[in-house]
Amino acid sequence: MARKSGKNKGYSYRDTSSGKRECRAYRKFPNGEVKQMSATGKTDAEARDNLNSKYAEICKQGKQIKPKGYTVKTWCEYWLKEIKVNLKGNTKDSYYFSFKNYIFPFLGKLKIKDLTVDQIQKAVNKVKETKIIKNGIEQQLKGKTIKEIFAPLKQALKYAMADNKMPHISLELLDMPKVKKGTREIRNEAEQQVVADYFCNRIPDKPFELYYAPIAVMDARGLRPEEVGGLFWEDIDFEDDSFWAGRHTVVKNGVYDENGKKIGDILVVEDSGKTPHAERKLPLGTFLSNIFKKKYQEYLDKGITPKPTDFVFYTKAGNPFYEESLRKMYKSLAKKLGISEIGCYSLRHEHCTYLAQETDTDQETIKQLEGWAQIIPTYFHSDNKHKRKATSEIDKQYENADQLNDYDEHLKNEKIIPFPIDKVVNE
Repeated sequence: MARKSGKNKGYSYRDTSSGKRECRAYRKFPNGEVKQMSATGKTDAEARDNLNSKYAEICKQGKQIKPKGYTVKTWCEYWLKEIKVNLKGNTKDSYYFSFKNYIFPFLGKLKIKDLTVDQIQKAVNKVKETKIIKNGIEQQLKGKTIKEIFAPLKQALKYAMADNKMPHISLELLDMPKVKKGTREIRNEAEQQVVADYFCNRIPDKPFELYYAPIAVMDARGLRPEEVGGLFWEDIDFEDDSFWAGRHTVVKNGVYDENGKKIGDILVVEDSGKTPHAERKLPLGTFLSNIFKKKYQEYLDKGITPKPTDFVFYTKAGNPFYEESLRKMYKSLAKKLGISEIGCYSLRHEHCTYLAQETDTDQETIKQLEGWAQIIPTYFHSDNKHKRKATSEIDKQYENADQLNDYDEHLKNEKIIPFPIDKVVNE
């Protein structure tokens, strides 16, 4: 019979089938959950001491010991919180979003030690059928999105397998959506010229507003959004006609409670770029020099003298810019100019393409200007105009082929017989 009394208040005891005494009590675990624990002993006191020792060990480890193993939900939460501690804000937020909205509803309660490829595949198939509302239209998730949803799950499970938390399963057997590899969409030449005209104040009814200066910097030098947001005044050297990019970046990180639940966001300034090659010295030039000088004068007109460690650009709310805020700014500018709202990151793609096609810049120079460790092919775009231009340059070496010119004259006097399309060739 279970009983609670006096100094034993909070504990309950009962006899087990083996003749021992079992002690039970509710305890709050390091992850915030309150659960009942149990332990056995020859006497009530021994059982209680064993329970307390067990609980003390759990608190010492800083995590709950799970004799029956992790579920997909508890393991993914642990992996995201304790293992992937160096994930940048946007990435961690996207992982958390994928887990909460797509992985946990279908797989969350399953034990990872019993998890099979078949169960994961069924979850993939269900997510494929999921529909979302975008721009007021119901549509299915794209194949690329589905692959991005399951990518963190695959990472977490591979870590669990390597750490002997679960048996090995062949995740490569999963039938994931086929994704066509390609480059990011960019604006056509006419729209690119509209933007250039706007920044040069050549559109009479739409004078350039200094508010859009961060977009002008991205357009002129192909900087990443977080690099533009991280520009300090000390990074700009007017005398040397240069500036440093990638020394500081601004990212938005999620704030999570002790249970791994997101409770807010915070802007973080990191003294490092996306890669070790991101920190680079770039030419300033007349255009950007004027932009920065006008921005500096704008602060002076407001009675503010910028410090070397102050940001060059601030939002209207007084915060530094980060990727999402610059996306919104570009969308606002695109709407103002009546051009495609394809995203501010495409400016970086256009910058690379222009360098390669219009300036014949060598790959090593492009790599250093963009802050890459190596050339990234998907950043370069082409069209029929430039393909024809390239092949015409090659064809110049054949212009004096007299025998071909003679053959062309010969063809004028001959009847050309079309190829018999119903004939089997090389049967």
